[in-house]
Amino acid sequence: MGARAAYLSLRPPFPSHRANRAPIVDPRALNPVILDREPVVDRKGQMVTSTSVRPQFAISKAVRVAALAAAFTAALLVPGTGTAFAQSVKVVHPAIRLSSAKVTPEDPICVTYGLEPPASYRLTVKGTSFKPFEKVAIRMTRLGSRVVAKAQADAAGGFSVTFTDPVQPAAVEKVTARGSRGSFAVRRVTSEYASCYVTTNPAPWDGVGWKAGSAVQFKVGRTVASTAHANKEGSFSVSAPYTCGTAAKSVRIIGTVFNKHIVIKGGTVC
Repeated sequence: MGARAAYLSLRPPFPSHRANRAPIVDPRALNPVILDREPVVDRKGQMVTSTSVRPQFAISKAVRVAALAAAFTAALLVPGTGTAFAQSVKVVHPAIRLSSAKVTPEDPICVTYGLEPPASYRLTVKGTSFKPFEKVAIRMTRLGSRVVAKAQADAAGGFSVTFTDPVQPAAVEKVTARGSRGSFAVRRVTSEYASCYVTTNPAPWDGVGWKAGSAVQFKVGRTVASTAHANKEGSFSVSAPYTCGTAAKSVRIIGTVFNKHIVIKGGTVC
């Protein structure tokens, strides 16, 4: 009790007025106990109290956490104002958007005769939240390391670039955008197929996006007029002679795409 008596002796031994008496608190206790009894003096002249309650010095885990939280709050005080503030940081990752979820390689005959508009074989990639002025390389996963387009981010980390879908077999693949300073984003796209012919005899006929190495038939009525073989990029270009009768005949193009048997109805000839 020696240290406690020394502290209590800092206060007047007897309050001047009982109504104005302040509670006696031991500051060493994190959870202080208020001694609400009148102080008295024992025979040795030392101040004691008639209360039997002793200050609690045990610090629980919850109290330690509360103390740390209080220290953190104090660290957020604005100097000179006494007010606290909270600041949240939003993490934004690089991202890209595509002009379409589907794209078709450029088919020469289809494009020449206006059957395949530019929007169908050109893909626009727009990027956001890349590093300022970062150089960006655009790739399509089925083409490996081949870069199909290049761009450079502006001061805000944005860019936009348009390129023609490379001739390749139809597939669901990924378009990736990798920055020179580490930014990276990816999106899925479906690369599709096409085939067109000219209604002359023989008929110029071509196709893109077909299964590599597969056979594609040009059928007039019930007769196979021509058979083409797609190269490793899934394209072909041949001439298809056919025989006309007295009536018009339907045209069908038959082949393999996505490992599925595909039949395209292509109008009539004759």
